[in-house]
Amino acid sequence: PACIAGSICSFCYLLYAVIRQKQRWPSVFAFLLGMYSCYVYAATFFTREIGSKNIVNLVLFSTVDNRHAWFAYENMFMMFPLGLLLPIVWPRARKWNIGLFIGFLIALLIETLQHLTRTGHFELDDILFNGLGEAAGWLFYKLIAYLMHRHALHKHKN
Repeated sequence: PACIAGSICSFCYLLYAVIRQKQRWPSVFAFLLGMYSCYVYAATFFTREIGSKNIVNLVLFSTVDNRHAWFAYENMFMMFPLGLLLPIVWPRARKWNIGLFIGFLIALLIETLQHLTRTGHFELDDILFNGLGEAAGWLFYKLIAYLMHRHALHKHKN
């Protein structure tokens, strides 16, 4: 239900922004960020039964072994789009410290809410790997922004 409501709100915002403001690309990225947020919310809270998990693991790198390595990659992949889309939608997040701080806060919020609702384990590794994924997305954003700026300069010279 929350994902459907979030999707409808994101789509309505996209329509409003495109029709009223005639700004297509920022609106499309805001829409994608909204859809991504709905996916993360659903994936982290609705894939498990409420009250089914109650573990706190504060040992760093305890989930990184041959059997559980996929969880580290999954946590990184899950937050990569945040690092990519957030600086596009919110220009203040283009500064590395603000972008990474927002990613850390979101990862901490997810883990805390999972623990409080008992829909997931509170694991320090999850926060670390979420942060690494968000940082990788942010670095990818910076690479694309640099290449686009360089291309624009080259095009302007000719």
